[in-house]
Amino acid sequence: MRIVIDLQGAQAAAHKCEVDRHTLSLAKAIIQNRGEHEVILVLSGLFPDTIEPIRSRFDGVLSQEYIKVWHSIAPVCACDESNKVRREIAEHMREAFLASLNPDWVIVSGFMSGLDDEAVVTVGVFAQNLRTVALIDTLDSPIVFSESSRLVHTLRQLEQVKRAEHVFALPPLTVQQINEWLGMPVDQVHSLCREDASDINIDAKGLLSFLQDAHRTDVSVARLASRPRLAYVSPLPPEKSGIADYSAELLPELARYYDIDVVTDQVEISDPWIIANCTVCRVEDFIAHAQRYDRVLYHFGNSHYHAHMFGLIEHVSGVVLLHDFFLGDAQWYREIYGGSEHTWSRALYQSHGYKALQARYSGVEEGSLVRGYPVNFDVLKHALGIVAHSDYSRELAAEWYGQDIANEFSVIPLLRASPKLLDKAECRQALGLEEDDFVVCSFGFLGATKLNHRLLNAWLSSRLAADKRCILVFVGKNSSDEYGERLERTLNASGARKRIRITGWTDMSTYRSYLAAADVAIQLRTHSRGETSAAVLDCMNYGLPTIVNANGTMAELPSHAVYLLPDTFEDAHLVEAMELLWSDFEERGRLTRNSLDVIRLRHKPAFCAAELHSRIEGYYAGASPVVPSLINAIAGLEGCETLGDQLIDIARMIDMTLPARRPGKTIFLDITATCHTDLKTGIERVARALTVALIKYPPVGYRVEPVYLGKSGSSWSYSYARRYAADLLGIPSNVLWDEVAQLVCGDIVLGLDISGEMLIHASKEGFFESLRADGVQVYFMVYDLLPLLLPHTFPPGADASHARWLSAVAEMDGAICITQSVADDLHAWCSQNIERQGRPFHVRVSHLGADIGSSVPSRGLPENAHVLLSACKVRPTFLMVGTIEPRKGYLFALEAFRQLWSAGVDVNLVIVGKEGWVGLPDEMRRTIPRTIERLRSHPESGKRLFWLEGISDEYLEQVYAAATCLIAASEGEGFGLPLIEAAQHKLPIIARDIPVFREVAGEHAYYFKGLTEEDLVTAIGGWLQLYKDELHPASGGMSWLTWEKCADQIKRALLESQCLAYDA
Repeated sequence: MRIVIDLQGAQAAAHKCEVDRHTLSLAKAIIQNRGEHEVILVLSGLFPDTIEPIRSRFDGVLSQEYIKVWHSIAPVCACDESNKVRREIAEHMREAFLASLNPDWVIVSGFMSGLDDEAVVTVGVFAQNLRTVALIDTLDSPIVFSESSRLVHTLRQLEQVKRAEHVFALPPLTVQQINEWLGMPVDQVHSLCREDASDINIDAKGLLSFLQDAHRTDVSVARLASRPRLAYVSPLPPEKSGIADYSAELLPELARYYDIDVVTDQVEISDPWIIANCTVCRVEDFIAHAQRYDRVLYHFGNSHYHAHMFGLIEHVSGVVLLHDFFLGDAQWYREIYGGSEHTWSRALYQSHGYKALQARYSGVEEGSLVRGYPVNFDVLKHALGIVAHSDYSRELAAEWYGQDIANEFSVIPLLRASPKLLDKAECRQALGLEEDDFVVCSFGFLGATKLNHRLLNAWLSSRLAADKRCILVFVGKNSSDEYGERLERTLNASGARKRIRITGWTDMSTYRSYLAAADVAIQLRTHSRGETSAAVLDCMNYGLPTIVNANGTMAELPSHAVYLLPDTFEDAHLVEAMELLWSDFEERGRLTRNSLDVIRLRHKPAFCAAELHSRIEGYYAGASPVVPSLINAIAGLEGCETLGDQLIDIARMIDMTLPARRPGKTIFLDITATCHTDLKTGIERVARALTVALIKYPPVGYRVEPVYLGKSGSSWSYSYARRYAADLLGIPSNVLWDEVAQLVCGDIVLGLDISGEMLIHASKEGFFESLRADGVQVYFMVYDLLPLLLPHTFPPGADASHARWLSAVAEMDGAICITQSVADDLHAWCSQNIERQGRPFHVRVSHLGADIGSSVPSRGLPENAHVLLSACKVRPTFLMVGTIEPRKGYLFALEAFRQLWSAGVDVNLVIVGKEGWVGLPDEMRRTIPRTIERLRSHPESGKRLFWLEGISDEYLEQVYAAATCLIAASEGEGFGLPLIEAAQHKLPIIARDIPVFREVAGEHAYYFKGLTEEDLVTAIGGWLQLYKDELHPASGGMSWLTWEKCADQIKRALLESQCLAYDA
C-alpha cells in the first residue's frame, strides 16, 4: 500500500510552541514498521518555520524525497472572514496534492486546527475518492462557543471528521465520546491506544494491519449517469498500419461504453462499421472543440501515421494507449519530413538529456539513435494515463525514466478477434504448397532484430532441410540493406532455394492464408523496444504451434501455450525445437489447444475493451487530470476574481505543488559564474570539465542540467543554461533556449563555481531554505579557505567576503571539498563559526580530475612557440603554472632565480599564467603590480625567463613536455592541479612542503620549507644534484583521477548515504 500521512496537525501545534503528543511519534513508528508498504509524509508550506525541524526529526528514518510539501497563498486562518476564498483555495490545493500522490490511504490529524492558524484540514472538498483515516485526540463541542466564527469553524471541522472513512480515537478521547458527539456508525470509529500499554510500535503495527485488511475492500470507480463521449485518435483502415487494423476490431466493442468520434485527417476511411457508427472529426475541429469530449484516447505507435498526434496531445490531454515504447522513427519523421525543425532533436533532449542530443550532432549514425532512444517522454508527459500491452513496456519505463513513471503504466492484453475459418487445403493450393508439405512460417518484415538469419541457419543445419516435403517461408518484405543481401546470398548458396521463400510484402488476405496453411510458426526477436508482437498472437489465434524466444514482451507469453526458448539461445536449441514439432504430432496438438485457450480467455475483443474501459475511467476518476480540474474548481470559487495579483501567486503555487511529469530526477549544476564569464582557467576550468563529465556519465535515474542563478523582481530562481551547454557540447545554438527551471522534491543542486555575492543574497532572502524545505538537496564545491587562512595574499576584504560565502554554504545540506586538507580546514572553520540546527551538514571529499583532454581544452599555438620550445632543449627548464597572484610565490621565485643566474647556474624559468585581479586598483592588488613590472622589465626576459600569458591548453601540454622540472612554490592551494599535470608528463616536481601538496603528490615530489629566497635556491641546488645523479623523486607513479573518475566520486558523495569524509 501507499500510505500518506498529513502532518499538518503537528505543524500547527509546533507553530504555537505546543507539543503534538502522538502524531509525530506514531508517524515515525509507522515508518519503522512499514515493511513492504510505502509511506509518504506531507507537510504544509503555510508553516515554513516547522518544515526543517520535522525534516530533521525524520532524517535517517525516511528518505527526504518521501517528505513532500504543498503550497498555497496566505493568510487562510478561519477567524478572519476576509480569508474565506484563500482558505477555500488552500483546501483545494491540499486535496489536489494528496490526490496527485495516488495514495491507498491518507492519515490525517489536526482537524480542530485552522481557526487562528494556517492549517486547512478537509475531506472530500475537491478529491472525492481519497480514502481517509482521521486521528482525533480532541473534539471541540459547538455548544461552548458563542463567537460566530469559532462556532462556524467548529461545526465545519466536525463535519470533515464525519466524512473520513475511519476515525481512530487517541487519548484522552474515547470511542464512546466520538460516537456520542458525532453520531458516527460504530464500525467506523476505533481506538488506537490501549489503556494498559504505551508501546507506540504496537499501535503502528495495529494501524497498518487494520489498513491492510480494509484496503482489500475496493472502492468502485464512480460512473457517469450518461454515456461519455469519446474522442478516438488513431490511424484507421485503409492505412497500412497494424494499429489501424487493431482499431477496426476494438471500436465495435468499445462502443458498448462510449459514444465515439474518430479524430483523423485521413482522406479515406474504408471500414464499414466505423463509417456507419462513428462521427468523423477533423483534427482542427477537435482542437477547436475539445471541450465537447468527456474522454480522449490516443493510440501511439512508432510510424509516420502518428506524427500529427505529438502536437495534438500537447493541446488536448488524454489517455494514451502506447503500442510501441520506442517512438524514435515517428519523431525522426516529424523533423525530416514533417516540416518541424529540430523536433526530433528537442524530443531527444526532453526525453534523454544532453547526452542523447550531443550524440545527434557528433556524427553518430541517425539510425542507431532512432533505435537506441525511446524519445517518447513528450507523449508520457501530457498523458492523463498510460496503457500498454505488456509488463515489459512498464519495465522499460522504469529503466529509462524511473519507477514513479513506470507506476503510472497499466497493462491490458492486445486483442485478437476470432479469425474467419479458412480451409487449409484451399489455402495451400492458392499459395502453391502441396497438401503433404510440412510448412514452417515466420511472419513480419525481415531484419536483424527478427533474427531471420538465425532461423535460416538453424533450418539448414536441421533434418528438415534434407526432407523435400519441408518448406520454410518468410512471410514479409526482406530488408533492403546489407542484412537482407546477406540473407539472399545464404539462400542462393544453400542448395534448398526452391523450398525456402521470402514472399515480399503481402496483403491481409495472403497473410491470413499463410497463417491457415502453416504447420508451425517461428517468431524470434532481439533488442526488443517494447512493442507487442501482433504476429505471435496471430499465430496463436490460428492455432499454430509457435516457437518464440523470451525477448522483450514475448517473455510474458504462457510457457504452456508456446515453445519458449531462452532470450539468448544457441542454434542447437532452435534446431531441437523445430525437429520436435516436426516429428511430434501430439506436441503440436497440445500447443494448438493451449494457444487457442489463451487467446479466447485473455485476448478476445470484448474482454480487452472492458479492460481498456476500466483503465480509461480509472484515470479520469483518479488523480491524473488533477491540475485542469483544480484550476477549474478554483476559478469557480466565489470571490476568486477579487484576488487580483494573488492569482499569479496561485498559478505559481500550483506549479510548485503539482509539477508536470519529468523523466526522472535531476542534478542541477550551478555554473552561474562560469556560464556568464568563462575565463577557461582555475575554477571555471574545473566547472567546465565536471559539467561535461557529469552530462556524459549521469547517475542512474538522474539527468544532469547546468543552471545559473538569477533574480526577477523579488524572486530568485535557477534558469537552464542551455545555450552555454550547447556551445560546450557542440550543439547548434538554435536548438534549445534558456528558461526558468523547476526544482522538485528529490532533485539535487551542486554548485560548481563561486557566484559570490549573488549566492549570499539569494541565501539571505530564503531561496535555498525554500528549496531544501521542498526536499531539494543543495551542495556546493569548496575549493579552498585561503582568503581566510592567508588574508595577506588576497585583496583587502576578501576574507570577510569569503566568510559570508562560506556561511551561506554552511546553511546547505553539505559541501564537497577537493582535498582532505580543505575538508579539515572547513570542518575547523564551521566548528568555530557556525551554530547549526536541524539536519547535519555533510562534508565530503573528491579529488579533481586532471586529464586536460576531457575538460574541453582550448587549441592553438602562437607563431613564436618554437622559440621557447627550442630554448627548453638548450638548458634545464623550470616551469611554474598558475595565475599571477601573491600567494603563488612568483616574486619569491624571481629573486631566487636572480641569485642562481648570478651564481652562474644556467637554467630557464618559464611562468605560465595570466595577470591576476586585473579589475582592481593597484593599491588592492598586493604584490601583483611589482611582480608584473619585474617580469616585463627583467634583463633575462626572452632569454632565460619566459612569461606566457593566457596560452591554450594545447600549447601548455607542449610546454609541460619540454620542461625539466615543475616548481610549486605556492603558500597555499586547494588542490594543486599543476602537480598532477606534471606527473602525467613524468615531469619531476619541487614543491613547497604544505599539507595539500603532500596529500596530492605524496612521495613523488621534492619538498622544501621556508619563506626566503635562499630556501628555494638551496632546494633547487639540491634537486639539480639529485637530478644529475638520477636520484630525484620521480613523479610518474603519482596517482590521479580522470574527470570521469572525479565525476564518479562526486556522484557517490551526493547519492550514497555514508559520507566519504565526516559530518560537520
